[in-house]
This record gives sequence, C-alpha cells and structure tokens, in this order.
Amino acid sequence: ARGVPVPEQQQLSATDSAGADTTTTTVETTPTTTTDGSGGGGIGGAAAGAVADVLASVHAVTPQQGVLGGLCIGVGLLLLFCGLRLYRPTVFLAGAVLGSAAGYAALVRLRPSSGYANEDTVLLLGPLAVGVVVGGFFLCMRRLAVCGVGAAGGFVVAMFVLGLRTGGAISSGWGRTVFVVVLCAVGGVAALAVEKHVVLVATSVTGAYGVVFGIDCFAHAGFVEASKSFVESGPGAAELAEFTVSAKVVALVVGFAVLALIGAVVQYRTAWRRDGGNRGGSQRGFGEKD
Repeated sequence: ARGVPVPEQQQLSATDSAGADTTTTTVETTPTTTTDGSGGGGIGGAAAGAVADVLASVHAVTPQQGVLGGLCIGVGLLLLFCGLRLYRPTVFLAGAVLGSAAGYAALVRLRPSSGYANEDTVLLLGPLAVGVVVGGFFLCMRRLAVCGVGAAGGFVVAMFVLGLRTGGAISSGWGRTVFVVVLCAVGGVAALAVEKHVVLVATSVTGAYGVVFGIDCFAHAGFVEASKSFVESGPGAAELAEFTVSAKVVALVVGFAVLALIGAVVQYRTAWRRDGGNRGGSQRGFGEKD
C-alpha cells in the first residue's frame, strides 16, 4: 500500500576472480513506525506513558501513605453522605480533623534538624493520636462539638481557597495562619447560629476533601503536598513552603468541588424525606432524637 513501509530484501554478493559466487547475505529491514504513528508513537505512545506514570505512582506508595489514604477515603465517604445523620461519629471525626492538623503542624515545627527517627511513622501516628484525643473531648460537650464541626468545615474551605493559586493565594505565613483561624471561627459560630444547615454543608465539604486527599495519597498528583505546605508554612516555620498548581491538582480541586455538591444534595434530600417533606427543615437540632 502506498505510504506504508514494507520490508526490503537486499542481496549482497561477493564474487571471486573467476566470477563464481562465494557468499550471499540476505538483509531484511523491518519498519519500527508506520505513517499513522501506531508503531510506538502518537496516541498509543501517549496512553502507554500515562499508564506507566500511574503504575509508577502506585508503586511509590509507602505503607504509611497507604494507611492514611485508605483512612481518609473511608472517613470522607462517611462524612460526605451520612455526616448529618450520624451525630457521634461526625463530631468525633470533626475533632479528629482539627486535632490531627494541629498535631501535624506542631510536630513539623518541633522537628529536630536531623529529623525524627522513622519520621514517616511519627508524622502519621502522632497527629492521629492528637486527633483521637480531641475527637473524644468533642464527644463530651455537645455545643463544643457542633462548633467543632463548623470549624472543621471552615478549615477545609481555607485549604481549598489557598490552593487556588501557585504558591498559595496568600504568600505570607502569618497571613495564611490568620486566614485559616478566621475561617475556622466563622464556621464554628455559624454552626451554633444555623446549626443543621451549616453542619450539613461542613460535613459535605470535609468529606469531599477527605476523599480527594485519600486518592492523592496513591496518585501523588500534588493535592496532598499543597495541603501540607499550608499547614507547615505558618508562624514558626523555618521557611515558607510553596507548591505549584499543576493540571493534576486542578483536576482534583474540581473533583473536590463536585463531590461536595453531590454530598450536600444527597444529605439535603435524605433529611427532607426523613422530616416528612418539611421544606422549612426539621425543628430538631443536630444530634437530637425524634
């Protein structure tokens, strides 16, 4: 066919002085590419490269990242779709989110110059232990628990806003910390004032963030690094951590927003059916029995 390389055969002969053939060598040339690019280039090559990148990311996952990723996805799905209905798990997990973030920030700032022994394990189990303590404390005080759920939602919204720009929407370490604290306070006060609706939105955004964070523990797209950079770069940090907004990070941020919207819609519809179609919303507060 025209334009398609075909194998070529060449006869190379050596003759003696009498004209008799003494050796004959056949050389066959096989094409490595074709005109449509299917022989190693083009779309097929790009797809193979993408698959190789994914496999490399999965193979690079440490045990600590695997545990954290699985935990975040599971907790995120629970909050995303059932946060308003499950009072005790929700307030415990809200405390765990806030406590873990504070514990991680403290461990990073107190880290010796030589680093911790088994640093990955320390930075995983240390914040989780603090989160468990704070979550248990929230279970003992209902009003504080409701405030904590709203504060956790404010914290996640702060992480989302900061991640919309390369290097962070706020370039100052102090500025980032003040921004996060203010949004946590706004979320907490709003939860006390408009309890049910704020708790629903807060659990939706927190759950969506947890799912996307967990996915990136395996995908290594940069979403986790962005969150870590904001927690690490507050007052007292040795240097201001930065990150770059790549196409993969943008995709995960969009995924977070879509998941949060879906979770809010599902929870609103569930609450509406449970309340017998009361469009004005239930008169019960978060965690109150029928």
